[in-house]
Amino acid sequence: MEGYVSMHTLQLPLYAKIMVDLPGRLQYYFLAGGFASYAFKAEQHVKQTLDGESLKVKWSLFEPEIRVMGETEDNVFMQQRFNAGIALETGVEIGSQATVGIGFRHVLNNMAAFGYLVNGQSVKPDIRMWTVSLSLGYYL
Repeated sequence: MEGYVSMHTLQLPLYAKIMVDLPGRLQYYFLAGGFASYAFKAEQHVKQTLDGESLKVKWSLFEPEIRVMGETEDNVFMQQRFNAGIALETGVEIGSQATVGIGFRHVLNNMAAFGYLVNGQSVKPDIRMWTVSLSLGYYL
């Protein structure tokens, strides 16, 4: 079995930026703040292979139930559309033409939208997301 999740999101950041002048037209910067995001599309893709035969299945992560081979099941991967988190970034601006930075974003709320029953007990999966980014920029 193999698969992946594809998510298309829009993030709205709100940062505070601190700049420090360094020698040689360099400026160090530090950004900190929060963001809100909205996922307008999210899909789970799964491929199962057995004895040379394969089955590909895709479903939305926003639907509480999915149908596979005529059977209805709980969507245990169900996601929320709205999330909020914190963001940090640091880097160097080189004159007025280039920038290099590294950032970190962490979603604060649990992205799982609902719980499901396992052995008679309600369980909500703990789905968290964080990203680390490297950015390079050149201003024209």
